[in-house]
Amino acid sequence: MDSGDLDALIDALEVSIAGVGSRTQWRPIWDEIKRISAEFKNTRYPKREERQVAWDRFQSLVQNVKTRQAADRQEFDSKASTSARKKELILEAAHDATPISMFTEGIVDIITLGMESATKALLGINTDERLETLKYCSRRMKEGWALLEDNKREMLGRDKAECFQALKDAQDSLNAAWQQWKSWQSEQRQRRMEHRREKREEFEGRVRGRIANLNERRERLYGVLAHKERHLEELHDKLASARSEEFSARVAGWIEEEQESISDIKSKLENIESWIDEEKEKLR
Repeated sequence: MDSGDLDALIDALEVSIAGVGSRTQWRPIWDEIKRISAEFKNTRYPKREERQVAWDRFQSLVQNVKTRQAADRQEFDSKASTSARKKELILEAAHDATPISMFTEGIVDIITLGMESATKALLGINTDERLETLKYCSRRMKEGWALLEDNKREMLGRDKAECFQALKDAQDSLNAAWQQWKSWQSEQRQRRMEHRREKREEFEGRVRGRIANLNERRERLYGVLAHKERHLEELHDKLASARSEEFSARVAGWIEEEQESISDIKSKLENIESWIDEEKEKLR
């Protein structure tokens, strides 16, 4: 190769080095350095001093590449270390934001338990504690996304991708857990409403049964009252037609007894009417 051509290659190398903007662009530079180094063995300069100047210039460029590469490596290592610390914080938040599998599966299973057990415990843990756990997971979820947003410029691409996937998986699990919680709550509300309805129906059935019994007692007493009132009229007729004082006295005694009996029946009927009104009031 002509010395002028080799000098042109060195010029082009200098331009290429100046244009390097990222650490991934150094491989073509080193390929060119190897080429130029090989060409020095096959190129003759008019003067030895000219060759030395070209060689020194070339070596200066090589040293510049090494220095810049070392700086790039140091900068990359520093960013990688920072990125790793940020990633650890974000992955920790994603882990905290993920409800445990027993919880996400157990909410559905607990619906099959009885009312008392279901309202007091969920997989052995108080339902209020379960709700607080979900709230805590949601807070950590929000913190995790905020950490990624605030630190993404300081992180490596692969770390950002890993954190994003971890947060997305945690978000999916958390969303499913919240949906199961809401479904469980809805199921529990429905169960409580059904329970109250059944209790109300049982109560109303008992009340109507008592009203029916009172109505039967009332009807029987009205029948007895009608009979005694007719008998009382007959006694008054006998008293009016009595032919002796002795018989009149006896009839008068019967009338007094019947009147007391009628008065007692009417008192009982008043009580029954009052009790019926009280029972009917309970149905309103």
